[in-house]
Amino acid sequence: MGLVLDGVTLTMAPKPLSGRERHMAQSIKHTWMRKSEEPTPDCYHHNKYGVQLGVKVPLWGGFTGQGRFTLREWTPQPKMSKADWAARIPHTKRSVDHAGEPRRNVRAKVWHDNEKFLLQPGVYKQNGLEMKCFPPNSSDLNPIETVWAWLRRDLAVREQADFAAKRVLTAKQFRLRVAQILRTYEAPPPVQQFSRLAKLVRGMPKRLRSAKAKQYGRCGK
Repeated sequence: MGLVLDGVTLTMAPKPLSGRERHMAQSIKHTWMRKSEEPTPDCYHHNKYGVQLGVKVPLWGGFTGQGRFTLREWTPQPKMSKADWAARIPHTKRSVDHAGEPRRNVRAKVWHDNEKFLLQPGVYKQNGLEMKCFPPNSSDLNPIETVWAWLRRDLAVREQADFAAKRVLTAKQFRLRVAQILRTYEAPPPVQQFSRLAKLVRGMPKRLRSAKAKQYGRCGK
């Protein structure tokens, strides 16, 4: 499969504590928590698309068909320019090689969802890669969207603990936490096939059949 690539805008709880309360209180229904109320796991993580209050932390990442999350690119803004991404494509190639993908007489494929700055087939080809696109706005067909959902949920659990302990992370600590969580979705050889990412890859044919049966409506993941 090569590499499945996508971006996500994570949010880091802000200072002061009142800002953290607002950050945790906002759900998709915009329910606000009063000072006398306790935070609950139902707060914060319902809103999946990066519009929560807080410090925005954009990440572009990718995992391979062997179930390794090998690419993490932290960026100042959610979108990059074409020149910025072209400069990062060699690193993308190294991340595919690092995963130990089988070497064949074909280029490793990089799958993404048609962001304009990613559409550079010539640069991919120069670096021994082949560009492949998911249909736009097709989260059920793009398995990395499931990974982002796992990541948001796991970050929310840890944020609850931070809030209870009155602990505030730096940007460096937050990024380290994200990297550690993503590594938990992998598994080392020889049990790599049992990792969450590997199971996600193996489950894609079933998901595609389900999406086709529902005429490519919601898959229910």
